[in-house]
Amino acid sequence: MNVAAAPSTMDPSGCPPNGRYEYLLQQVVQLNTDLHKTVALSQSLKSERDSLQELTQRLKQDVMRCEERCEKMQEVLMTETEYKVQSDRKHEALMHKWKQQLEIKAREFEVLQKNLAPPKDLDQLRLAIQDEVELPHRQRTQGLQLEIDKYREMYYSVRRDFEILKTEHDQTIINHGHEIESSIATHMVLMNDLKRQLDAADDRAADMHTTDKLRRMELDKETLVTENHKLRQELELGRCKQDCERLQGVVDEKDKKLREATDDAMRLREQVKQKDLLLVDNHNLHSSKLRELRAELEADKVQFKQKQLDWMDQIASLQLALQQSDESFQKREKEWHLEQAKQVALQSHGDTHTQHTTAALQAKLAEKTAEAATLQETLDGCTQRATHALDQEQLKVHRLQGEKDSLSAKLTTAQELIQYLEDDLVKLTDERTNDKQSFEKSQAHLQAQLDETLAASFNARRSLADEHKKVADKLTKSLVKAERKRDAYKEKCLQVHERYKAAAMAKEAAAVQLQQLKDQHHIEIQQFLTQWSHAEDSRLSGSMPGKPVVCWSLYMTWQMI
Repeated sequence: MNVAAAPSTMDPSGCPPNGRYEYLLQQVVQLNTDLHKTVALSQSLKSERDSLQELTQRLKQDVMRCEERCEKMQEVLMTETEYKVQSDRKHEALMHKWKQQLEIKAREFEVLQKNLAPPKDLDQLRLAIQDEVELPHRQRTQGLQLEIDKYREMYYSVRRDFEILKTEHDQTIINHGHEIESSIATHMVLMNDLKRQLDAADDRAADMHTTDKLRRMELDKETLVTENHKLRQELELGRCKQDCERLQGVVDEKDKKLREATDDAMRLREQVKQKDLLLVDNHNLHSSKLRELRAELEADKVQFKQKQLDWMDQIASLQLALQQSDESFQKREKEWHLEQAKQVALQSHGDTHTQHTTAALQAKLAEKTAEAATLQETLDGCTQRATHALDQEQLKVHRLQGEKDSLSAKLTTAQELIQYLEDDLVKLTDERTNDKQSFEKSQAHLQAQLDETLAASFNARRSLADEHKKVADKLTKSLVKAERKRDAYKEKCLQVHERYKAAAMAKEAAAVQLQQLKDQHHIEIQQFLTQWSHAEDSRLSGSMPGKPVVCWSLYMTWQMI
């Protein structure tokens, strides 16, 4: 009975129970370690996911703001373009009007130049006026040239910045591709590690607790894989948003520079308008001064002609008076000669009568001579006054002629200045047209490059989404396979658990039966010992030799049992 009961204490698999428990305990400890590692990794991934979600929200808000700003800038660009077209049309109409007015003034000036006498000191006056007029124009031209150089440098700097940003964008796309490849490789390595851990855990799992832990680990693994997939997608989306934000920043910077260039162009346009208005004011001022000088010249001419006619009338009256005085003098001289002849003829009548007559005639002759001298002095004074007045009028005429010559020179210089300013205006208009065309070309080029960049980013985003979808499909398939394997393993574990439960129940039943056998054997031994003690007592009382040895051997056997 003792020999048959001893094998029932061994494990059905042939291993001692303590060794199998230690093996299961080691598996439990290892699984707990793996579970702690997985939980730590899950917590780190959750924290990273939270930070990435916050970053994604901020990026979404920034993208919405950038889109609104882009729409506003598009509207501003359309309004500025319409305003520029309208201002160009107004400028062309104003230029056409000024050109017609300039042609009319040029024809009037040619007619006036034909009517006026040729200038004397035209070269000297022209050089002086040209030096006086060209100084501000030269300064203005130098200032405009400096501004043109500044804007050309600004354009070149913007072009260099655009090339640098384009190179950075290409490098960013390449780095982004490398990061995606490295993240995919890391994900594959992590999945392989998890699969190996899962296979090792599947191989090590043997009991119900391990099965429950493995089931929980499977659920945690699925959750972690799903969260990892979501985090990868959010990370890629955040990177795409970051690239879009950087590109939007570049676009905003380009739009800012475009607005600055537009403001500078508007400021230059305002300066040109102000200078055109100043030129028109100067032209009107010169025209008004020219009209005033022409009116003064005409008035001086009329006054000079009137004074000349008055002095000619005075000279004619004086000449007539002088002629009358000469005629009266000649008449009186003839009368005196006649009287003298009469006196000579009548001298014979008597010396007394002759002397009286001669004295009377001499007195009359002295009076007539005094009158003639007075008339001669009066005529000389009138002649001198008329000559002096004529000299004064001739001086005035010469002065007016000099003023007319200076005005003609000024008019010629003004015409040359107007022609020079018109040529300069044409050059500035051509330069402005060329700058506008180059600006429009550069703007169109930048817009095209921006569209290409956005299209490339959208294509890259679409390709990344396709790749992510493919990776997600692969992961889904692998997860489906893992779920199928898990279900099969679950069924296997349930079968093992059922067998283990049946073996445990059989073990408990055998243990109960063994305990019952032990109790029954103990009772039998007690009964045997009781019987033996009674027999011993009876034998001792009967003095039977040899019986104590047998009793002692039976007692030792019972102690061993």
